[in-house]
Amino acid sequence: MTFLRQIGEAYAGWMDGVAAATAAVLGRLTAPPKVRLTEQAAGVFALQPARGGAQAMPLTIANGIAACSPEAAAKVSGSRVELALRPDRFFFRPLEAPKRAAEFLDGVVRAQIDRITPWSVSEAAFGWSAPVEIANERIAVTVAAAPRAGCNAKTPAACSISRTLGGAVRRPSSAVAAAATPSIQPA
Repeated sequence: MTFLRQIGEAYAGWMDGVAAATAAVLGRLTAPPKVRLTEQAAGVFALQPARGGAQAMPLTIANGIAACSPEAAAKVSGSRVELALRPDRFFFRPLEAPKRAAEFLDGVVRAQIDRITPWSVSEAAFGWSAPVEIANERIAVTVAAAPRAGCNAKTPAACSISRTLGGAVRRPSSAVAAAATPSIQPA
């Protein structure tokens, strides 16, 4: 009887280990909570859960440092952050191209940036929407662009938020790399 009891105890211990390992793996597979930073004014953001419902908390960014309350810092820590910037920061322009250009859209948009915006390719940060088919075997995209200098000014603060989140935002090289090390500090 004691031999069967030992086998049963060993099996129960093994199953406990499998259950703990499975719980740990499943815990890592679940998505972190989402929060949204919505730009209100220059350097001032409202922090709220992405699904809404809770009261928005203020977060300010000045000189590459994000300052907020301890409660807001706790909400950001370990969360996935969605950044919503004011649309008046960007130029939105439609761009049409032949349907076959969809394969080379990056090059097409790059070649047209200085024509549809006041900046050259090196001076602009830009992106575009998914292509939409229009008449006569053509596609249309909406290009969004902003001056790269304005984007780089916000990057240190974005990096400080990223550091809290485990590196989700990458810092561009060059001038921004020489900026002071940013951090999130409770206000």
